[in-house]
Amino acid sequence: KQLMLGYAATLRSGGDVVHYLQRQTEVMLRERVTQVRITGERIGALLEAYMAIVLLTSMTMYVLYVVNMALAQAGFGLEQGSLQFVLMSYIVMPLLSGLFIYLADIMQPKYPVYDQVPYIVYFAAGLPLTVFLFISCTLPFLAPPPLSTALKTVFRPFTGFVEALTRTLGLGDGYESGVGMVIALTLGLIPGVISDAASTLKYGGIQYGLTRFLRDLVEVRKTGLSPEKCIINLRNRDYGRFTPYLRNIAKQVGWGVSLSNIFESFSRGMKNWFALISMFLLVESIEVGGGTPQTLEALASYAETLEHVEKEKRASLRPLMLMPYVGALIITVVVLILISFMGSMMRFAGATISVKQLVATFLPPVIINSYLMGLAAGKISSERVSAGFKHALLLTLANLLAMIIAPQITAGLMPSL
Repeated sequence: KQLMLGYAATLRSGGDVVHYLQRQTEVMLRERVTQVRITGERIGALLEAYMAIVLLTSMTMYVLYVVNMALAQAGFGLEQGSLQFVLMSYIVMPLLSGLFIYLADIMQPKYPVYDQVPYIVYFAAGLPLTVFLFISCTLPFLAPPPLSTALKTVFRPFTGFVEALTRTLGLGDGYESGVGMVIALTLGLIPGVISDAASTLKYGGIQYGLTRFLRDLVEVRKTGLSPEKCIINLRNRDYGRFTPYLRNIAKQVGWGVSLSNIFESFSRGMKNWFALISMFLLVESIEVGGGTPQTLEALASYAETLEHVEKEKRASLRPLMLMPYVGALIITVVVLILISFMGSMMRFAGATISVKQLVATFLPPVIINSYLMGLAAGKISSERVSAGFKHALLLTLANLLAMIIAPQITAGLMPSL
């Protein structure tokens, strides 16, 4: 509305309409860059809030339930609160991570085009594999005795492998459920991680090459060559992932194909929104506006500034991405040390508790919480949940590392154990 009102006022007053439209283009592009920069700052604050809330909540919850269940097993009259623990660890905590994923989705810019293949691969292959491995590798060590015995009989090859891996890692009784959960989540994430890595490798570097191409196009256009001639002259330069697309475009330009048809061919199968919108603006500026150096300069400056802002956002979020890994290690180690400490204290008090049962009960939800932390961190930092697949995989392996080092830390703190 403001654009059209200003255009009408400039036209009635006899002003320079072309200059007005060029200035409005620059202003609109600058506002877009400002919005991206503000969004990056908000996303950083959201990631800090998410990690603080999740870490504090999970740490407090696990400590309270470990102490409560240990005292209940020792016969001090306290209720174990198994139902409340299941609700908190398997429902409330995942919902909390889902809430922050939703908040990040609201705050981040929406792109109508994105690669859906990683999600299809995850839901079609990764998630069913995760469910099957959870039933066969984790549930036999987590379920009550009658059901656990039947599951161990049915899935004997899987449970035998989990037990053998647990002993190979030097872990004691009760760790089988945690090791089985790590196996289930890790193997289930591998297809999604591979698919997302392939998608990033295919489409991720196009923005960098396209930005360099637009800058070179502006400089060559200033020599007086037509936009089509400029594209043909730049076809032999190296622009990374954008080079094959540029050579195909230059070939079609040489054949006399219209730029609108070239854009339609370019947009088919392209899942990078920045590349699509940049090429659309480039084609429109050439076909409608003649591809003046001023218009191309505005487009190139917009692309360079947007790329710079994206780099700033990634650099500011990179230190924060260490928080999920540190938090996952701390929570797992603290829970295991606290369970061992409660077992030692109960023995000093003349009572006994099942350390094996407590370890088997608490490890799976801790690992699931780390898994969801990875998905949320990927969404918040990279604007897509599929980017969290690799973080979830690494956080799950970090839990396995914490399970290995926790007994050594416990032995150092409490040599009598």
